[in-house]
Amino acid sequence: MAGQQTATALAKIHNGKSVSSGYIYVKGPDVFAMYLGETEKKIRELFARARSHKTSNGYPAVLFIDEAESLLSHRE
Repeated sequence: MAGQQTATALAKIHNGKSVSSGYIYVKGPDVFAMYLGETEKKIRELFARARSHKTSNGYPAVLFIDEAESLLSHRE
């Protein structure tokens, strides 16, 4: 819910009106693919979708990756 509020706030800042789009929710484990390079391709597509949203609507999208730790390597 907070992400949708953030997306709405961004829309108001950039174009002065409320909208319901601009929030892209992704489950981290759903991005994984079995074949080499497919996971990276899916991530590139997500960011391309976010850029496309900004181009067509004039304000940035909020890309929320739930369970992002499944995508990120362990750091000490």
